[in-house]
Amino acid sequence: MNPKSVEIEDFLMFSDQLVEKFNAEEDSDGWFLGTNLGVIPDFDALWFGDGLVINLDLKHEKNGEMEEKLRNKFEKQAGVFNLFENLEILQLVYIASKRKLLQYSDLSFTSFSFKTLSEKLRNFAAVDKPKNIIASIEPSDYLVSPISNVEKFLQGGY
Repeated sequence: MNPKSVEIEDFLMFSDQLVEKFNAEEDSDGWFLGTNLGVIPDFDALWFGDGLVINLDLKHEKNGEMEEKLRNKFEKQAGVFNLFENLEILQLVYIASKRKLLQYSDLSFTSFSFKTLSEKLRNFAAVDKPKNIIASIEPSDYLVSPISNVEKFLQGGY
């Protein structure tokens, strides 16, 4: 996927704020910008650690419809994360115009600090060469056919 130029700029702003929370010898590598699975809403930025996935949505500014759209997007994306066991999923929104992070959890958005994010990255950063596990899954892993798997389809498995 080719990220939009505004998403790249917003990610750079996000990165600048995050790096401020690290010492000179530390880093926060492992981010993947732009992952598109086609039928699932695209992932703006993902970070993979040892038992943790951070799903970061980049918004240039906050508007009235944003929360409802993001709620729908995160709920659709959650189905993909259910394919992986023993992963903590942290869903965040970065609003560049306000230089602010929000966490999505239990259908609501709350403030989330860069200090807490940096602690999470330190605690789960045991992966030497991070891999984008989302990009490596096949459509058959997350799409349920109403023809070949009627029961799962009727239960909302699509």
